[in-house]
Amino acid sequence: MHDGQLLQEEGATVSITPIEPLATERSTDMEKRRQQIEAEQVKLLYAQLPGSMIASAMNVSLVVLVLWNTVDHFLLLTWMVVMALMFLARFLLARKYHLASPAPAQIPPWRIYFILGAGLGGCGWGAAAVFLFPQDSPVHQMFIAFVLGGMAIGAAAALSPVLEAYWVFLFPVATPITLQMFLQGSTMTTAMALMLIACTAVFINAARQVHGSVTESIRLRFENLDLVRSLSTAKEQTEEVNRALQGEIIERQRAEDRISASLQEKEVLLQEIHHRVKNNLQIISSLLNLQSRSIAHPETLTVFKESQNRVRSMALIHEKLYQAQDLARIDFAAYIRELAGYLFRAYQSDAAAINLRINVKDVFLSIETAVPCGLIVSELVSNALKYAFPQGRRGDIVIEMYPREQSGYILTMRDNGVGLPPDLEVRNVASLGLRIVNILTSQLGGTLTVHNVDGATFTIELPVAEKDEEAEHGASANFGR
Repeated sequence: MHDGQLLQEEGATVSITPIEPLATERSTDMEKRRQQIEAEQVKLLYAQLPGSMIASAMNVSLVVLVLWNTVDHFLLLTWMVVMALMFLARFLLARKYHLASPAPAQIPPWRIYFILGAGLGGCGWGAAAVFLFPQDSPVHQMFIAFVLGGMAIGAAAALSPVLEAYWVFLFPVATPITLQMFLQGSTMTTAMALMLIACTAVFINAARQVHGSVTESIRLRFENLDLVRSLSTAKEQTEEVNRALQGEIIERQRAEDRISASLQEKEVLLQEIHHRVKNNLQIISSLLNLQSRSIAHPETLTVFKESQNRVRSMALIHEKLYQAQDLARIDFAAYIRELAGYLFRAYQSDAAAINLRINVKDVFLSIETAVPCGLIVSELVSNALKYAFPQGRRGDIVIEMYPREQSGYILTMRDNGVGLPPDLEVRNVASLGLRIVNILTSQLGGTLTVHNVDGATFTIELPVAEKDEEAEHGASANFGR
């Protein structure tokens, strides 16, 4: 079964994560990093090569000058020419390297060329210990040993980025001079040979430590570069996300502005509709009022007056909505006060000695509930004003509305007038006003209860409709501000 293939076992789908591609990718990354480190190591070698060659050329000149009167001139000049040609070849190699600017994958040949050049350089200096070593001058022998030791020390710093280059340079330099010192046989030269061996060990250890430090520094530099690139990529991605979010915020803001403008237009339109409905209802009320002036029959006039009051109660609802800032709810307390005041003025000749008390606080209803409730209050108040206080009798009319303990409202209208006839059946009454009260109460899903003690008391329990809950929550939020 191949990696990544899905297995079906007992109805379950199992996904196998391919491991070999991940391992291959990780191995490729490690090889790429190794090539990068090696390229930097070789780059350091070629960068330090010109300075090393200048220092070596100065040492060659110094050796020739010091040994001119001690060693054969032909050997000295031959050695100097050979070293000069070698320096020139290595200079040309360094120049060719800088012109080529090889990629990390192209570094291995350049690394080999440099190692070979370092080996030739070591052989050139080692030849000085063989052909230019003065047999009869201990001072010049010490001088040769000192020069070659100095070259070994300098090479430890210059060639340590690639240890192989240092090995092939160090051993051709150190081995001949050490053997020459041992061959002299004296105590001094033997001690010098042992010191050269010890110094060579120290040089090797120092080169290894420098090599480790250089390699670690290069590795950390690449890791830092990777981290910087990663952070730069993350920053660019974050900026791109921020730009996308800003664009989305701007687009949402525009959408909200469009919605707000549309809502304002709709609110203005609704206000205009309520205004026109109110005007039309007022026109109907005025027409009924004008028509009633030409009616002489008392009962017909009463019918016209009651119809006018019903129209006025509905018109007042739309007037309140037109004046309100929130078109979804009506302040029912203010509406009741204004409606009751209008009814008292309409029946002023009959209601001069009647007191009105209203106890309705913080009740907000939707128009679907407020209109039938307003008609119910209009019918009950009109009925009390017409029949509860005959012959100028004094009394009180009380209107109350408050929330129930569970949910909904309780609307109560009571008076201390003469009360209802004992044989009156409220639910089967022939009076249009009370029939309207029964019908509207049923439409609202409420229940009507009538008490005929010390006057008449009408109690209506109303449930809370969904829109009434929204209106109530909106009112609570506004009062909480």
